[in-house]
Amino acid sequence: MSRTRKTILSCSKGWALLSLLPLIFFCAAPSALAVIYQGREYGPEYFFAIEGEVYGQTAPGVQAVFVNNKQVKIDKNLNFSASVRLKKGQEYLTIDTRYRGLRFVKKYLVIRHPKAPKTFKIHVPKQEFQKIIRTARAPARKPAPKPKPKPKPKASFGFKQREFTGPYTVSALAKAIEADDYGIETKAKPGTLAWLNEILRTPDFYDRWKKKNKNVVLTAEMKRLIRESAGYRHRPWSQLTRLQQLKIIRLNRLLLEATYPLLTPKSLPEGLELADEDWLGFEFAAELEKGVFLVVRRVNGKYFGAVLDMQTHIWMPLQELSYEDFLYLLEEGDVPASFTS
Repeated sequence: MSRTRKTILSCSKGWALLSLLPLIFFCAAPSALAVIYQGREYGPEYFFAIEGEVYGQTAPGVQAVFVNNKQVKIDKNLNFSASVRLKKGQEYLTIDTRYRGLRFVKKYLVIRHPKAPKTFKIHVPKQEFQKIIRTARAPARKPAPKPKPKPKPKASFGFKQREFTGPYTVSALAKAIEADDYGIETKAKPGTLAWLNEILRTPDFYDRWKKKNKNVVLTAEMKRLIRESAGYRHRPWSQLTRLQQLKIIRLNRLLLEATYPLLTPKSLPEGLELADEDWLGFEFAAELEKGVFLVVRRVNGKYFGAVLDMQTHIWMPLQELSYEDFLYLLEEGDVPASFTS
């Protein structure tokens, strides 16, 4: 195991160990040998050839000390001394300590002062080796447990139970759809809200619906959605992008509203209520795809949103959104705090 720390060796009068703090940053300057330390540039004139002595005292238990990759002799009193020569352009001095099978490496950036003698003496105190021992003896920290992946929320973007009030009931609409037998295999129990929303998530519902020859006038929005979804209605739901899924749901809901007008709750018409003053001032926007934005507003504790295509300036209402819908649309799950309370 290796632990590396970079420390400055500097000089004011002769050569001295200025500090044992880590070198916070250094980087290449325009000159090949220049470095920057604490905002000051040190060019080639600060890295001439020098030679000197590195000495000090280790601590009990230290097995070996290497200075610039050369092992030094440690006497019975734990003292050591090594002659070192740094070639022209050589910037670093390394002290490598071995203790209990571990390897601790300190890397020092050596900055020479042009007016200083070209010899030096560097003392490495015993306390530095004691720090190494304390580090090695410290109990190993248990790695932080990996966070469990959050299950993907099940977004609906479809019918909400509260929409079925007055003349609208889930069972009546479901029975009408079942009676027309579109040949859709579903997992949800027939006649339930989940079943209705599964119908909305059927990519090829329009193609099945068209075969029934329903005498229904298609609106401009429906025709546009039919054209836009033509290239992916044959794909499985799981292979569609979020935006494609939203368009399928919007198209299928409009088809149900037009086919069963007395049984299906009405959704927001495209570009109508969104232009009303009650919809001005969206509180949140997120780009779903390039140039396509989700805009959301909170009204009386409920979330209302729309998808806006900046290129065509077309709005696609999403009705009321659940918190799960939010998380599904925002891949990072970064829902603003104001929408989570």
